[in-house]
Amino acid sequence: MLADIKYTDELPVDIQICKVEYHPIHHHGDIQIIYVLEGEVDLKLSFSTYKLKRSDLHFIHKNDLHGIMNASEDNLVLVLSLKIDAFKGEFPDLHSQIFTTKVNNNVVTYQRKLQLQNSILILTQEIFKKDYDLHTIYEVSKDLINSLYNNFRGYKLNRKTRSFEHMIPYDPIQVDRISRVVDYLYENYSYKISLEDISRNVHISKYYLSHLFKQLTGESFRDFLGMVRVEMAEHNILNTDNSISNISSECGFSKVSYFNSHFNTWYSLTPDQYRQKYKKHSIAVSVPRYQRITYEEIDKYIESIFNN
Repeated sequence: MLADIKYTDELPVDIQICKVEYHPIHHHGDIQIIYVLEGEVDLKLSFSTYKLKRSDLHFIHKNDLHGIMNASEDNLVLVLSLKIDAFKGEFPDLHSQIFTTKVNNNVVTYQRKLQLQNSILILTQEIFKKDYDLHTIYEVSKDLINSLYNNFRGYKLNRKTRSFEHMIPYDPIQVDRISRVVDYLYENYSYKISLEDISRNVHISKYYLSHLFKQLTGESFRDFLGMVRVEMAEHNILNTDNSISNISSECGFSKVSYFNSHFNTWYSLTPDQYRQKYKKHSIAVSVPRYQRITYEEIDKYIESIFNN
């Protein structure tokens, strides 16, 4: 289900503007921002489905399974891809960051969202110039990534809505600390992981780490780890014919019953039911249906956004 992103020449970014009818479930080795310019689309992202309307942004992390379906025929979607390796000098942990760009409309977050949108549109204009300047594109891209780090790293996982909700981070140092812990969980989910071992590695007590983790993610350490494991199991459920018991074991669960329970908590289906419902919607067996729009067709539209 890996869908390659085709970068042009030496550019560290790619931008596509599309009218989307249906894009099957897939994942990328890099990161993306989905920006809805017109209409509405449904974004299926792991265990959540987000209805995105005009001006909404959503971040797609490395290896996130996602698919898009039109919720209105007049949709227009800008997809910005960022090549992780091109920015690893300045942002060595970019691959493991969790950014939440679907924000509420209070004054602070709304202004930050507008700034991010403007950065994306400026980058779009630069890329589609016939004589684009690589240095300028790289610098604008770095500014955009810096904005993500500074403004969109705070989140809480809402169990009820099964979504990552934006929160304004109160302490960047603690956000960095928990970010490293979350990265460790995603990298080592298949192994036995204990809060005690991690607390020793980050040099704080397990009780304080437990409190801090809950405060900054919205979930207990144990429940978050269970979420990570079932999220990572989704790849094998949709992309292989491996038995559910084998997938359960490979993802770090000691019993299939635990796996089924955690999976049902987040996906509202058993792993078998999920496979039956969604495997036919993977890009391995389904064909994308979308119309790519040229920059010339949308240039006036982007200018009108700036003018407003």
